This record gives sequence, structure tokens and C-alpha cells, in this order.
Amino acid sequence: VRSVLVLGLFACTAASGEPLAAQTPKQAEEKSELRFREFSPDGKFKVLMPGRPKDSSVGKGGLEINIWVVEKGANCVFLVSSTLMPINKQLSDDEVAETLDKSATGQVNGMNGKETKRREITLEKKHQGLQVEAEIPRGANAPNGAKSVSRIYLIDSRLYQIMALGDDEFVKTRCKRRP
Repeated sequence: VRSVLVLGLFACTAASGEPLAAQTPKQAEEKSELRFREFSPDGKFKVLMPGRPKDSSVGKGGLEINIWVVEKGANCVFLVSSTLMPINKQLSDDEVAETLDKSATGQVNGMNGKETKRREITLEKKHQGLQVEAEIPRGANAPNGAKSVSRIYLIDSRLYQIMALGDDEFVKTRCKRRP
């Protein structure tokens, strides 16, 4: 029996009490009262999400990309995606790193963003990953502009992406790694 992979890596701290710029009081309240709950759509992984995710799965380039999204307020989005990659062999660490690198670059470019920080990470002391931070300009992807923090892992033949996207204050003060 395969163990369930836990991907619950981002959470929000309690609100600082300061008003959030360019938001209504209701939007600020929604962002400050995030309560994370376990979500496991297919039993292969678990992630903590601040609400019931909406399934926004798509097919792209011959791949089925399963995406689950929770939107909180005008500029606060959490998502997790799982993509079965066409991999028929065990990849070397270098091949995994290359796949992660291409995925991170594609993620940022897909949002017309600018990468600001990247670092290698490990999940459960055995799965290579990348943490990527980016600035997203004003536009269709982020009407007011945004910052994103994401973690990307390739485990067996499945690519997982976990992302928090929001305004600058949200990402700087509330997105933190869960212990």
C-alpha cells in the first residue's frame, strides 16, 4: 500500500490587525480568517487548503493537468496541481532537477511573471523540489498585480505544484511554511 504524500506546505498566520491596501473590509476579513483543512482528491496526496477547492482541471499538450483552486478575497489564491508525466523510467537526480527547472520556468512564464527567487528544497528528506517566488504584473492573471510563492516536486511520474498567490503584504506576512 502506497503511503499518502503530504504536501501541506503553505499556511497563513493570524492577521496582524493592519488594514490591507486596496481591499474592502470584507476582503481583508476573508484573508485574515483563513482556516486550513486537509484536502485529498485522489488519495495519492494530501494538502492543507483554506476552504473547499474548485476543480479547474485542463488538458494541455497531451497532458491532463488536475488543478484545484481556492480563492479568498480579490487577490488571494491557493492552488495545487497534479500532472501525470509521460515518464517510463526512474529518472536520475539531474533529470529530476531539469524537469523541475523547466516546470518552474514554465509556471512563471505562463503568468507573464518575473522570477525573483529560487531555491532547492526537499520533501520528507527524499523528494527533490524547488521553491520559486515571482512577481506577476497587472493583467489578466492578476488585475492588481501579485506575488507568488510555489513549491514544485516530481515524485515518481507525477508533478505536483503548490502555490499561494496574492498581494505583496499577503505573501510577505502570511505565507509561511507549516512546521
